[in-house]
Amino acid sequence: MKMISVALSITMLSFTTIYVTPAFAENASNAESSNSKPVPLVVQVQATNIPEDHVYIPAKTKLELENIRTIDSKTARTGDPVKFKTLSNLIINNVIVIPAGTVASGVITNAVSAGGLGRAGKLEFSIKSLNTLNNVEVPLVYDSTKSGQGDDGAVAVLAFVSILGGLFMKGTNVQCVEGTKVQAVVPKDTDLNITFDELADAMNPSKPHGVNIILRQ
Repeated sequence: MKMISVALSITMLSFTTIYVTPAFAENASNAESSNSKPVPLVVQVQATNIPEDHVYIPAKTKLELENIRTIDSKTARTGDPVKFKTLSNLIINNVIVIPAGTVASGVITNAVSAGGLGRAGKLEFSIKSLNTLNNVEVPLVYDSTKSGQGDDGAVAVLAFVSILGGLFMKGTNVQCVEGTKVQAVVPKDTDLNITFDELADAMNPSKPHGVNIILRQ
């Protein structure tokens, strides 16, 4: 099967770590030090509607993801779940909040199988969310800014277009193959529901997180 991306060009953007301090902001996402090491993103503006002592993930934080399983327009159906995984740690104040390999969920928003008369296949999917180590759901949207689309292009579109066509030609299906890299962005400031003093303990992977039920005899 061939895959040609028309409405998007999926590219890889190196994004390794983000450091967030409680009181400062500056857009330094594209800056690099002389030795090419990642430069922290320092936040100076207090997030709206989030307590001053709470840790949060700032809006417009970008994460690089990788498709876990091949999606094919021949077999995909609208509403099917899709899964991605993070390729690097998200770090706040030297504490891993979202480790590399964390699964992000998405959904097929439109799937059209190839057919007769040269009708080509089409795939559209969105990226929904992932969870931090303390089980806070972080919303995500597909980031289309690197594919030349506008900021509102929150759905990835893959389509095959042929300049040929005819009554006896069958169209070609499209795929988002396993390992395809996409970029997602956090659309709003997301409260992690913990204070800065609680950050390290709350994100300790050796400690269980979730609903704790204590039964007494």
